[in-house]
Formats: sequence, C-alpha cells, structure tokens
Amino acid sequence: MEKTKTFFTAILSLFMLICFAGTSASAASPTNLRLINNKTPDLKVRFTAPKSVVPGTDISSQIKLKVYNSGSSPAPGTISAGRNGYMVDMVLSTDTNVPMTFAPYSPNFLEDVLVKGGRVSRTYTLRPGHSKFYPVGVTIPKNVPSNSCYLCAIVDPGNKIKESNENNNVYCKKIYYKTNNSSNAKKPDLGMYGFLRIGEKKRQVKWNGTIYLRPEDAFLTSNGIPAFNIYYSYREYQNVSSGGHFKNKIFFRGKLVSQQTNLSLGPKQIKNVHTQAYLIPRSGKLQIKIDADNDIDETRENNNFHFFVNVQFRGF
Repeated sequence: MEKTKTFFTAILSLFMLICFAGTSASAASPTNLRLINNKTPDLKVRFTAPKSVVPGTDISSQIKLKVYNSGSSPAPGTISAGRNGYMVDMVLSTDTNVPMTFAPYSPNFLEDVLVKGGRVSRTYTLRPGHSKFYPVGVTIPKNVPSNSCYLCAIVDPGNKIKESNENNNVYCKKIYYKTNNSSNAKKPDLGMYGFLRIGEKKRQVKWNGTIYLRPEDAFLTSNGIPAFNIYYSYREYQNVSSGGHFKNKIFFRGKLVSQQTNLSLGPKQIKNVHTQAYLIPRSGKLQIKIDADNDIDETRENNNFHFFVNVQFRGF
C-alpha cells in the first residue's frame, strides 16, 4: 500500500511540474508579451480651408493644418526617425475615397493628385495626447473638373507608423471653384438678431452681459443638472439668400449643448429659435455660433462667433 501511495505521489508531482513549466514558457513567450505591451499611437489630421477658390491660385496662407496623436504611445516624426516617421500629403480628389499611399505630383489636375507644395516631410514626434500645426503649400490647378472637388489631407500616407486605428488618417473638405469675376458677386451675410432670452420667464440678457440663473428658471432638473429654455433670433443682412443649408450651435463652458441643423435663410429673412439645453450649474460662458461649420460662403465670416453671455448660478 505504501509503495502504491508513493508511486501516485511521484506521478502527481511530475504532472504539476510539466504544467508549471508549460505555463511559465507560455507567459514568457514573445507572443504574450506583445499582447501585454499593446500601446500604439493613433494619428489624425484636420485642417481649415476656404469654401471657394479660384483655379490656378495659391491658397497656402488660408490653410491651417494640424496633426493629432490620440493614441497611447509616441508617433515618430521624420526629424527623429527619418524615413520611418510619418508625413502628410494634401491631395485633390473628386471623392473622399483617397488611397493611403504617397500621392503623385502634377501641376495639372489628376484624381488624387498631390498639390504643389502639399507634402509635409519634416515632422516632429508626437507624444500621446499632443498635436502640432504644420505649414503646408496648396496651389489649386487651373484645369479643375466640374465646379467642385475635395481637398484632402493624408497623415502617414507611407504607412510607416503602426497605429491602433488605421482608418482615420484621411480628412477631406469640399471646396467650390469660382472665376475671378465671380468673386465680385454679392454674397449673403448671416448673423444674430436681437438678444438672448433664457429661462421660464424668458429673461433677456445682452450679448457680453451677465445673467444669474436660479432654480425657478429651469424647467427640469435631472441628476442635479438643470435644463433651460433658450430663445434667440438670426437673420440675413445682405438681401441675398443663404443658397444652402447650415447649422447653428450653442456651447457652454466650451462644450456643445444644443444645435440646430438643416437651416436656411431667404434675403433679409429673420428666423426665431426656441431650443433647450442642460447647463451644469457652474459659472461659465454660453456662446452661440451662426453657421458654425462655415457651410455658407458669406460677405463676412468673422461676425458669426462673437455672441456670448456670462452665466452664473444662484441657489443650486
């Protein structure tokens, strides 16, 4: 009996030793180490550009290009990593299906063509959560097709950077072509009309002024956050139709709290808006942006964003 017990004990010990060795080898394997160390960068790109351009002109001064790293590890730039760093290409296309490769340059329009001066080849390493503005050249070819196209930015077109998301490296904006004579055509001018009113009693406050909101001004409170009725009006000032649709957006403390979409205006038309928004009861700036995404080509583009009031709370 003692020999049988000793035999089974030895077998059990050998089995445990094999399992332990297998587990240790697996834990130390390069494959599992790669799964544990899975931090990668995630590059994104954005830019601003005019909505309408004259073919054959250089619009470089109107382009503001910015690259972001929203990943969890640094994205190497060419200054430190050479050819293994990311670059940025600016291309013209008839659609938003832009290939993730280095674009070929031509002074004439081709599908997905690199515009003159449109490659950013000297880039900086971006740490997680950081961003960088880059100067870039953009000259629109003279032989553009149709009456519009897409101007697109491609970050890391050479696929040098292994990213957590490889599907967000392209950003496009639609631009319209105009002739030199059309630049003299009359354009609409959208803007605010009158003052802001807020709360159950529609209390009026002048722009750049201050309003004190109390619990009785809110029509609803949910999880300690009050909601308010907001009233404002906007209009067209140049006796020209907006010629398209646009959005108005309301921000509080820098965050979007309400938006109105698919808007339009006729010549000198005035429209009234009644909307609602939750406002965290902390003092801050409430701002309204007319044509917030710059969808309409206007006589003045700098008079749509300066409408704000200071909001303070009492009794919350």
